[in-house]
Amino acid sequence: MSSELIAIYTAVAAWAPVYKSGGTVKVWNLANLRSTGVELETPLRILAVETGDTSGEELNFVELGKMVAVTWSILDLFLLRLVTETPRHRANVDTEMMHYQVSYLDALAADRTPTAHSEIIDASMTPGVYEWPEGSGRFYHGVKCVISIREYVA
Repeated sequence: MSSELIAIYTAVAAWAPVYKSGGTVKVWNLANLRSTGVELETPLRILAVETGDTSGEELNFVELGKMVAVTWSILDLFLLRLVTETPRHRANVDTEMMHYQVSYLDALAADRTPTAHSEIIDASMTPGVYEWPEGSGRFYHGVKCVISIREYVA
């Protein structure tokens, strides 16, 4: 058996968290991830490999034998709208980000095992302002979700 990492990303991309009633969100996953020179149509979820200190890929052998447990970290960045397009009274933005977090929590709980040999072991959701792509000067209200998934590979 080999790693099911691509299938894990596909399963996470299939989740359908919403930011308001009837508010669907497009997804850029590994197949269509773009990082520069593209005007974003928000709201949008961007799935990517988490970078920095929490990049994951921790590997441990399980018992004696060839089975390993790999912990992957996946970045699932929700971008709601450009900061420059947000009115000064941002109650709707805050409410929509809270709705998104609750909906994302429901998706996490409903799909604790994205593939037959993987399980979600940890997740974080941080609302805030995020630049995409890095260095572009375009800042968006959004929610940064990081999911840790343990996969068992023999």
